Amino acid sequence: MGKVAVISDKRPETETDANRVRAAFVRYLALDGDDENPVHERGIELIGAWVTGALDLDGAEVRRALFLERCVMESLSAYSAHLVHLALDGTLLTNGMTADRMVCDGGLFLRGGFHATGRVRLLGARIGGNLECDKGRFEKIGGIAFHADGVQVSGGFFLRHGFHATGQVCFIGATVRGDLDCEAGVFENGSDEALVFGRSAIGGDAWLPNVRCQGGISLLGATIGGDLICVGADLESEGGQALCCDRVRVEGMLALHSMKKIKGNIFLASMRVGTLWDDSSSWPSTGGKLDLDGFAYDRFGGRAPTSAAYRIAWLDSQVPEHLATEFRPQPWEQLVAVLRAMGHPEEARAVAIAKQDRLRRAKKVPRGTRAFHFLYGLLVGYGYRPMRLLAATASIWLLCALAYWMATNPAWLGAETRLLAPPRSEPGSAAARPDYRNFVPLVYSADVLLPVVDLGYKDEWQPVVADRAGNPLVWGQLLRFLYWFEIAFGWVAGLLLVGVLGNLIKKD
Repeated sequence: MGKVAVISDKRPETETDANRVRAAFVRYLALDGDDENPVHERGIELIGAWVTGALDLDGAEVRRALFLERCVMESLSAYSAHLVHLALDGTLLTNGMTADRMVCDGGLFLRGGFHATGRVRLLGARIGGNLECDKGRFEKIGGIAFHADGVQVSGGFFLRHGFHATGQVCFIGATVRGDLDCEAGVFENGSDEALVFGRSAIGGDAWLPNVRCQGGISLLGATIGGDLICVGADLESEGGQALCCDRVRVEGMLALHSMKKIKGNIFLASMRVGTLWDDSSSWPSTGGKLDLDGFAYDRFGGRAPTSAAYRIAWLDSQVPEHLATEFRPQPWEQLVAVLRAMGHPEEARAVAIAKQDRLRRAKKVPRGTRAFHFLYGLLVGYGYRPMRLLAATASIWLLCALAYWMATNPAWLGAETRLLAPPRSEPGSAAARPDYRNFVPLVYSADVLLPVVDLGYKDEWQPVVADRAGNPLVWGQLLRFLYWFEIAFGWVAGLLLVGVLGNLIKKD
C-alpha cells in the first residue's frame, strides 16, 4: 500500500501481457476501490503501463491524486469530473482527451514528453494550481490540437521548452492568475492562426520569447496585468496576421524586439501598453503590413530608439491606406506626445512636421490651400520651426542687398548703366546728381524688406527700368521684380512671425 506501481521505466512501444492494465481497473482505483481494497491517501501512481480501453471519469469524484506517467492510453474522458490532481507526464494518448468543465483542485500536468495525437479539450475547466505542458506534444492536423476556451487557472499556464503543437492551440476567454509562459514553444498550423488566446485575462506576464509560430498569434481583446514579452520570436503567416494585438491591454511593457523573423501582418490597432520596447526587427518584412491606428503607449523603454528619423520611418511602414486615402493621424499624434513627455522636444517637432507633410501627400489638405500649406511648412515648419523664417529673412535681406549694391556698381558686371537711381524730378526742376558713394545697400534692403519700419531710404532710390531714350532695360525690370518680391516677402514673413510667436496659428 502506498507504493508506486512501476511497470516500466520507459513508455512502452508495444502491448504485452506484462505491461497491460485495463482502463476499467484504473477507474476502479480512481474511485477509491472498495472496502476490502481501499486506495492509499497518496493516490494512484502508475508508470510505464499500456492501458487498454478508454479511461472514463465523466462526472466522477476522484478524491485521490492520479499519476499516470509514461503510459500509453487510448483516451481519457473527465467531463465535469472533480479531481484532486492529475499528472500525465510522458504519457501517450492515441485518441486525445476530453475534460470540459473538469474541476482539478491541484495542478494538471501534461508535460515531460506527454503526447496526444487527438484533440485535448479543457473547455471551461477549472485548475486550482498550474497547468503545465512543458515538453508536451499536441497533434491534430488541420484542427484544434489543444482547446481550452474559458479555462480558469489559479496558477501559471506553461507551454514552453520543447512544447510542440501541430494544429491550433486555442484558449479564448481563459483566466490565468499567474504567468502565461510559452518560451521557446513551437506552434504550427499552416496558414491559420496557431496560438489564440483572445479575450483572455492574464494576471501576470505573458512570455512569448523565442517562440516559433507558423500561422500567427492572436491576442485579440486580451488583458495582461504584467508585461508582454515577445523577443527573438519567429512568426510566419503568409498573407495573414503574424501577430494580432487588436484591443489588447498590457499594464506593463510590450517588448517586441530582436525578432528572428516576421512574415505577415502586425496588428496593434487600439492596443494599450504602458511601455514600448521595440526595434526595426519588429516591423513586418516585405509584403507585410503594420497597423498602428489607435495604438497607445506611455513611453519608450529599454533600448527602444527615440530618434525622429527612426520613428518617422516606423510610422511610414504602416498600412499603405493609412498613409494615403484613409490617413490615420492618431499614430503620429501619439508619437509626438510621447516624445515630448519624455523630454525629446526636437524629435517631437520633427515628427509633427512629418505628419503635416504626409497629410498634404495624402491630399487631406484642401486643394486650394495646398500651395500655402507647402509654403507654410517650408518657411516655418508649420509653426514648429520659426527660426527657419528668421534664417530665410536674413538670407533674402543679404541677397537683395548684394543685388542692390551690384545695381549701383555696374562696373563689376562690365556695364555702365546704374540700375538704382533717385526718382526723376518733376518737369522744369533741376535734377539732383545722385551720390552713390553714400548708398548703403544693407540699409536700403532692410527698408524695403521690413513692412512696418520706414527708414525713408527706399523712397530715395528706385529701380531704373528704361534708359534716357525710353528703351526698356531688362536687368532693371528684373531688379524691380526683385524689389517687389522683397516687399511681398517682408509682409508674408512678418505676418507669419507674429502669428507663430503669438501662438495665433495653431501648429496642429
